[in-house]
Amino acid sequence: MADILFATFKVFLNYLFTYLDFFDKRGVAQLVERRSPKPKAAGSKPATPASKSGIFVFNIRYVMTTPAQFGKQVKQEISKVTWPTRKEATVSTITVVILCAMASIFVFVVDSVLGVAMKIILGLGG
Repeated sequence: MADILFATFKVFLNYLFTYLDFFDKRGVAQLVERRSPKPKAAGSKPATPASKSGIFVFNIRYVMTTPAQFGKQVKQEISKVTWPTRKEATVSTITVVILCAMASIFVFVVDSVLGVAMKIILGLGG
C-alpha cells in the first residue's frame, strides 16, 4: 500500500514540477523593472519583464492532464516498483517492531531517571 501511495505521490510531484513554475528565475533586485528614457536604446527592455506577484510565480505552461492520463501514469509508475518478497517484508516488520520497543523502553528509563532526579533536586514528593 505504501508503494502505491509513493508511486502516486511521485507522479503528482513530477506533474507539479514539470508544468508549474514555482520560482521566478531572476534575483530579487532584478524584479524591479527599469526602462531607459530612450525606448529604442539597446537594453531598455528587460528580457523577462518583472512579475507583479514578487518572487513566487505560478505560471501554468501546459494544459493539465486528464484523470485518465493521470491514472495511466500512476499505473506505469506502479509497474516500475520492485516489490519485496514475503521474507524481506517479514524481516523488515520484525526489525521495526523490535526497534520501536527498544526506543520506548529507552524513553521510559530516561523519563523515570530524570523524574527521580528532579524529585531529589527539588525536594518534592518525599
